[in-house]
Amino acid sequence: MSSKGILELINKQPNDESLKSLDSLIFVSIMGVNNKVRTGTLNEGLNTGKVALIGSDDLKSKLYGLPSVIENISEADKTYSHYNDQILQPFLFENFNFRTMDQKFSGYDLGDSKFNFSHNKDLINNEQFENLIDNHFFQSNSQLLFHMSLKNQFEEIKKLIEEELPLKN
Repeated sequence: MSSKGILELINKQPNDESLKSLDSLIFVSIMGVNNKVRTGTLNEGLNTGKVALIGSDDLKSKLYGLPSVIENISEADKTYSHYNDQILQPFLFENFNFRTMDQKFSGYDLGDSKFNFSHNKDLINNEQFENLIDNHFFQSNSQLLFHMSLKNQFEEIKKLIEEELPLKN
């Protein structure tokens, strides 16, 4: 995880390589969550009562519970994005050189910044930055767990559907 990598850099004596690594780790950290679950078919099945026609009570139960699980994850994603957009990024705008990072990772030739490279060294030695990244680490891990749990639920539902509706040759 990029935030864990940043926390590891904070614990080391800064050198040119670690300071360059900070740019790439921040680039990954601020990307945030961009996940949208499409539920049109599920909603249609729920709203028209077609899910009730399914024979498997286990499958019906999982399908009926899925919208609230997706909504909870969506709300958690919004909280995580809010943290990135309203707390972490404003701090970085004040204390980090985005142009230097963008020059390396955006794919555009923006040229070098006229400002010195000490922003990264200052960040590595900043307790507020460490706290922000520590919080980011735990939030991103929580999001990962939420999304992995949803993936597992989708896989369970898929298996139950395959059992309910076996493919005919």
